Amino acid sequence: AAIRKNHRMTAYRRIEYNVGNYVLISNHNCEENTINLVNRYGFPEWGGRATTSEERRGPYFYLLAQVMSVHFGEDARYYTVQREDTMEDQRADAQYMEPITDPVGIEAAKLAARKRETCENGISGSAAMGEGSLKWLRPCTDALSNGMKQFREWGKRLIQKIKVQMGSCLNGNRPYGISIRLTGVNFFVICSIWYLYI
Repeated sequence: AAIRKNHRMTAYRRIEYNVGNYVLISNHNCEENTINLVNRYGFPEWGGRATTSEERRGPYFYLLAQVMSVHFGEDARYYTVQREDTMEDQRADAQYMEPITDPVGIEAAKLAARKRETCENGISGSAAMGEGSLKWLRPCTDALSNGMKQFREWGKRLIQKIKVQMGSCLNGNRPYGISIRLTGVNFFVICSIWYLYI
């Protein structure tokens, strides 16, 4: 395993990047399930324009960046790259970089990096308040929306029942009935009111 790792690092050091090159970096401090991450072809797990099974294959732990400057250290080159998710500069060493030249893959990685959810210092956050940063609220809002729909349906049914009962009451339909009874006392009261006010 150590030999394989050293071999990969040696292979990485042999690749030299120039200013303006797009690269995929793995030292971005993002969590693994962040939506901005892509595979080594530039395609995210949630979509993109991958056409082959190879282009859809993980793992998804790369972030698109662009080389801004080249530095020459004592042992090897290192680079300053601009991340596509936060547009911030950071250092990138060759062993944490993968080349990407396919325009389709670059565009797919750009779209993934510019999704509303971004990552910084290992914590999933948001560059702007939006769906990506508020995704934990979605179950609450969905439950509230469903509750409001059920409440509206219940209210409509209640109003319909009230209308039916009121109609039955006013029309004398069962179980309601309308009757008029006139007694001597009632007649005396009506005559008294008539005499006093009319």
